[in-house]
Formats: sequence, structure tokens, C-alpha cells
Amino acid sequence: MTAMQILLKFQHASMRVRVLLAVLLAILLAIGVYYIPPVHERLAWRIDSLRTRIIYFLNPPDQAVFQ
Repeated sequence: MTAMQILLKFQHASMRVRVLLAVLLAILLAIGVYYIPPVHERLAWRIDSLRTRIIYFLNPPDQAVFQ
């Protein structure tokens, strides 16, 4: 199946399917760009920090009690 046949197949798809495919493609493209070494080097600590903040928001650590 050629690329043109694939495009023609999705030309008749509903708007909902087109939006879903566009979002999926954007997510895959973002993941692919993230793993390019210069991009990964600049963003890795930010994503790790965001992940840690989310985890601590959902499951905060117990309060430390000192005696």
C-alpha cells in the first residue's frame, strides 16, 4: 500500500478519527524528538522534576517525627 493510498483512505474518515490520528502522530513525533541527544539532555531533568512533583502530590511522604 503506497502513501497516497493511505492518505486517500483517511480522506473519507470522520473528523473525530482525523483528530485522533493527528494527536497520536503528534505524540509519537514528540517522543521521537525527545530522544534526540541534545533535546534529551536539556529536557530530562525537567521531566524528572515534574514526575517527582506529581508523585509527591498524589502520594505525599509521611511526616517525619523527631524525638
